[in-house]
Formats: sequence, C-alpha cells, structure tokens
Amino acid sequence: MNHPLQYLQSFTKLGLAVSLSLTLVACGGGGGGDTATTPVVTDPVVDPTPTPVEDLNTEFAVYLTDLTDNLIIPAYANFANKTQLLQTQSYSFCEANTPSNTDLQSFKQSWLEAVQAWQNIQWLNLGPVLDETRSLRIQFWEPGTDAVKNGVEALLLRQGETIDVDLLSGVNVGAQGIPALEYLLYPTNSSDSLINASNKAKRCEVATAIADNLFNMSSEIHSQWQTSYRETLITGINEFTSVQDAVEELVTLWLEHINIVKDDKILAGFGDTSPGVAQNAEHYLSDASLSSIAVNTATFLSIYTAGDGQGFDDILSTTLSQQTIATQVNTDITAAINRIEAISQTFNTFSATIANDDGRAQLTTLVDELNTIRDSLTIEFIQALDISTGFNATDGD
Repeated sequence: MNHPLQYLQSFTKLGLAVSLSLTLVACGGGGGGDTATTPVVTDPVVDPTPTPVEDLNTEFAVYLTDLTDNLIIPAYANFANKTQLLQTQSYSFCEANTPSNTDLQSFKQSWLEAVQAWQNIQWLNLGPVLDETRSLRIQFWEPGTDAVKNGVEALLLRQGETIDVDLLSGVNVGAQGIPALEYLLYPTNSSDSLINASNKAKRCEVATAIADNLFNMSSEIHSQWQTSYRETLITGINEFTSVQDAVEELVTLWLEHINIVKDDKILAGFGDTSPGVAQNAEHYLSDASLSSIAVNTATFLSIYTAGDGQGFDDILSTTLSQQTIATQVNTDITAAINRIEAISQTFNTFSATIANDDGRAQLTTLVDELNTIRDSLTIEFIQALDISTGFNATDGD
C-alpha cells in the first residue's frame, strides 16, 4: 500500500513562458526608411497574482490547527472512548457465569463501534500511531494471508499460562487488534462461539487481552497528540521542515487512503464476476466492510473542510480566489458520500452488494467517483495551492 514517490509540479507559469517567446517584428518602408509599424502582441492569459508565500503559510497553519482540533484529536478521543467501552464489555461478558446471546450481541456491538471510530482516523498514518508499530497492532489487514487466524489460534493453544495484555503486546501483530477480536466474535464455525466453545474460557481470556491492548494503545495515542504531537504538526517542526511540508504530508496520506479504499477495500473483493471474493474484504467475518467504506468517504470531506473549520475549501475560495476548484472538489467528495450511503441503504452488507448486478454497478460508479476525487486533488487542487505530494496518481489503476 506504500507507493514510490513522484512529485507533481505546478504549471501556473506556462502562460508567462509563452509570452516571453514572442518577439516584436518591425516592418520597414519600401525605401528602408526609419519608420516602423507597431507590432500587435496578444496579452497572455495568466492566473491572478499569487498569494505571497508568507500569507499562504499563515493560512496553512490555521488549517493544520483546525484539522487537529476539530478532527484529529476528537477522532482519537472517540477511539479511546470506544475501546474503553469495548474493554468494559469484554470483561462484563466474560465474567458472566452463563452469558446469553443478547450479551454476545452487546459485545459485538461495542466492537463495531470501536471499528467505526478507528475508520474515522485510519487514514492518518502519522505521528504517535506509528510509534511501537501501533498502527499494525491496531489493525493488521492483509488479504490472502492467515496471519490473524494463525496468531489467535497460537494464543488459544498456550495452555498453562495466562494471556494478558503484557504477553499479547509482544506477539505477532496479527493477533493483537481489531481483526483478531473479530475472529473470536464472529467464528466461521458456531462450535467456536464465545458462548458454547469447549475452550470458551481461553477464548475469553484472549478476547479481554485484545480489548485491553486496544484501549492501551488508543489512550496512549490520544494523550501524545494532546501533550506534544499537536504542536509538532501545527507548527511544522521536528520531522517536518515547515507548515507547508506538514500540509503536503497530510495531503499525501489523504490521497493514499483514497487509493486504499478504492483498491483494497472495494476492488480486492469485487472479483471478475458475481458473487465476488468476499473473503478479501476488510471485515469479512462480520461483513462490516460497507459501513467502514462509508465512514472513510465521509472523513474525506472532513479532511477537506478541516472539520468545518478553515479548510482547504476556504483557502481556495477566499485566499486564492479559486472558487471553481473549491466547489468542484466539494461536489466530487459529496457525490461519493451520497453513493456509498445509497448502496448501504439498499444492500446493507458488502457481500450482498458484490453478489448483486446492480450493487456491482453501483460500486463501479463509486470507484469512478473516487478516481475523480483523486484526479482533482492531484492536478487542479495541488496546482492552486502550489504544493507537492509524494503520491503517484497512477498507482492502483
């Protein structure tokens, strides 16, 4: 999912280059006199006078501040809250003498809520989430591999020792996070249910350790954003060379996640024909993939608007007088949001969508709409903002 870097350049000075290539041609009289006709020169079409760099950097700093305070930190706070509820629910379920199906459904619901909270900030592969390999430990997802299954099954076989969060945090990443808990909550065989499995006590032991692990990581990430990394991002220091560099890194991550949603979350499970390859979906066992795609797509608009603060839309329309581009990007993202919402209302699950001809047609249109967002961002958007990204727009096509 990581791609080679290819920087895109701005072409706003093209008109000026053309104008400099024109020469004035003097036409002499029939006897070689000293009079000349005045040449007709067509004025080049150029963009409005660009905003001074220092002013745009000021706008970028406000964007980074609003994005951090309106989207990033609240999203991590929500993820920490949801994993804490998941932790509480895991202990409540596993400590019950005879948990019921209703209890299990409550456990599953708390997992789903934690998943949705993670999806809202999954795009931000930056900062504290990268420390101690937390991103992979929260969600290791690699279609076509058995890392999650093998990791969890290995823990279940460790009889005679208690599986707690300290032990868990040092094992294979596939056994530590969201997919590992999904494997326990949504087994392919009913005989492996947390309610009636022959080793249900061990399964609960592993489940609570995973819940503890998720809460510990999410709370640590949230705390680090509040105490130190907020300042790093909004001032463009430490690993960044400037606020513009921080903005460029965020836009690169945004573009990469659009491709991840398109290629890994939709097309990998789409297959050549119906019913598709559902087991390649992000949340195959729970069939919660469609709702995750919906959250991801809605988050794209929040990134653009800095969570309804001073977003890129404001910088484009107000600071740079590029209202057309500002409106077009908003329109493109909104179209994708509306599409996935309509798909979700009609089909409810990803597996049902890819098994239906109309559903497949709707997903194909959604892929086209995601491509449109990506293309707009990699051309007009970055040209207007005069930024570069480390994103290769041809990757994934």
